[in-house]
Amino acid sequence: MNQVLKNKIYEAQCLGNVEPIEYMVPYPNTSALLEGQNIKHANQVIYESLEITNKTFFEKVQQTAHWLESLGLKPKDRLYLPSDSFPISEILAFGTWYLGATVVIAKELPQNTILNSIHCRNIIPTDIDFFSSISIFDSTYIPSYKPNLRDEGVLFIDENKVIQLSHYNLLVNTNGIQQSIGLTGGEKIFSDLKAYSMEWLIFQTILPFYAASLFTSHNPDIVFGQNNQFEKQSYTFCHELSTFSSIKDSSILICPENTCALSIGNKPIHMTHINSKKNHLSIKGHSVMMGYVNEVENGRIFKDNSMILTYMS
Repeated sequence: MNQVLKNKIYEAQCLGNVEPIEYMVPYPNTSALLEGQNIKHANQVIYESLEITNKTFFEKVQQTAHWLESLGLKPKDRLYLPSDSFPISEILAFGTWYLGATVVIAKELPQNTILNSIHCRNIIPTDIDFFSSISIFDSTYIPSYKPNLRDEGVLFIDENKVIQLSHYNLLVNTNGIQQSIGLTGGEKIFSDLKAYSMEWLIFQTILPFYAASLFTSHNPDIVFGQNNQFEKQSYTFCHELSTFSSIKDSSILICPENTCALSIGNKPIHMTHINSKKNHLSIKGHSVMMGYVNEVENGRIFKDNSMILTYMS
């Protein structure tokens, strides 16, 4: 990417006088989140239905990192993550990050031309007993490479667009959600999302650990869901940018170019600013993506010190 375009993206990620290198999260990368929670809350149950504690989850993540390494995955590789059942996909995501690689997600397996164009590996077998496969490996893994916050953590393939997100994008967006909703630790939260969306990655995979919440379907305090997914849900995901001005307070506006959550109702999440125009949103803040893999697309939306996303009125 040329320097002029890099500067435009950087300007869009600035919020007032707060530049994106002034980190608003306490972790050096996404996998360090698990390390931190195990120092503070190792024996705290994180997945109630499976009685999985932070310690047990972290051990399975480290076994997964060994297993992925045995399949030939290397640090800085990009790995396509097939959608699997809970909590296999969640463990796979953290295992990939712990090894130092990038998670690639998409609703369907992308064509080989797309995978090849982004140098993405598709090596996870889908016809195995996952937990038996990782059980033979040591539950302690010493990474040979640890990414920093500005390094790539995720590629999200959204139709023909490939969105590049950093570890900081993932953590600061999660932090923004936590602050906007008011999670202080110990709340019971629940969602039931397939492992191919940014909602799944942020709300179901990262948020329970970041907010020190109990993930459970038994009398949850907060339920996140797609439209009409549950009879009673606290927040509903909305994907239509055109609804920003009139969106309900109980709706969460989803925008993968802003990592995941853009606003709760029409209130931008923490460290995000939105200027609503007739047929577009002008967005600034720390959750703004690293960019599309396609530089032409970046040149089209990054201008006027912002990220400009148009929509049909």
